Amino acid sequence: MSARMRMVGSLLAPALFVTLIAAIVLWAPTSSAQTSTPEEPQADETATGDEPGAKAQEPSSQDRKQQRIEEYLRKREERRARKDLNRQNRETREPEEDAATVESEQLAAAAAAAEAVPEAVPLEEPTTEMTPAPSAKKKSKRRNAPRHASSLPRDLARVQANVRLTHLAQDPTVQEYLVMIEEQRASPHQLAAFGSFLAQNGMVREALEYYDVALRIERSDPLLWINAGTLQLKSANLSAAATSFSRALTLDPNSAMAHYNLGSTLKEMNKYEDAVMEYKIALALDPALGDPARNPSAAYNDLLTAVKLLLYQEQSGSLSLPLLDVETGRMLTLGSEAENR
Repeated sequence: MSARMRMVGSLLAPALFVTLIAAIVLWAPTSSAQTSTPEEPQADETATGDEPGAKAQEPSSQDRKQQRIEEYLRKREERRARKDLNRQNRETREPEEDAATVESEQLAAAAAAAEAVPEAVPLEEPTTEMTPAPSAKKKSKRRNAPRHASSLPRDLARVQANVRLTHLAQDPTVQEYLVMIEEQRASPHQLAAFGSFLAQNGMVREALEYYDVALRIERSDPLLWINAGTLQLKSANLSAAATSFSRALTLDPNSAMAHYNLGSTLKEMNKYEDAVMEYKIALALDPALGDPARNPSAAYNDLLTAVKLLLYQEQSGSLSLPLLDVETGRMLTLGSEAENR
């Protein structure tokens, strides 16, 4: 057994020696290469992260800071792009917005002008006679001419549209008046006459709109104020009616109709003493206002009886009875005859 082992050992010894020599030869060039290039930087196993789970795989604080800077720059560029886009959109919308602004300002001015109409108005018997309509030749020319955009107050424009829907609009004269008013060619008295015409046809509130516009243009005509006050009285707008009649009296203190209508307004306001005073002045200026044949409202006015009695007492003196005219010469003659008898 030992002899066999020695023989195997003798066979293995040369093989192990050869293997050892080969290993030494292979290792020697690598060592020499490493020692021949000492200036070549050695790889840092920790820095390269060859080991799994090494800390070098996590981003450093410098990398994170650089990322934040890049994110900030990116967002800033996006904001600038959005601002540029919004500016371009505004520039394209500016003409349309300017036009819309101008239109809204015009509508607001027209509405403010309509609301600024003074408390006004009309008469116990509104005038119904309208100014003669233009000739047929002028009508045809005006109908063929293009109409201008209406800038009437909103309330008056609405009334114009309502009138066109009534049977009155079938009248050629009414049509011509509507066109004149829309084109703002109607005079204050034409506006008032058309308003009186509508009032006589049951459109009292609509008529007031025309008087309001007329009084905005012509404020010094007491007749317009009287007529407007009468229409307001019929509309039960007592405060406005009293104001209108008072303005008429400021312009014409001797207007019997203004005093009479103011008295009627004060009567409706239950101010009877003031009403009697106004009636008294009215009948003193024009006694015919107490005659139902001249003034139909006098037939239903119970205060006029008291007013007439007051005037009767003032005119007759303290006796409260009238004295007849005395024919002096005849009485003397009759007296002489009686003495002779």
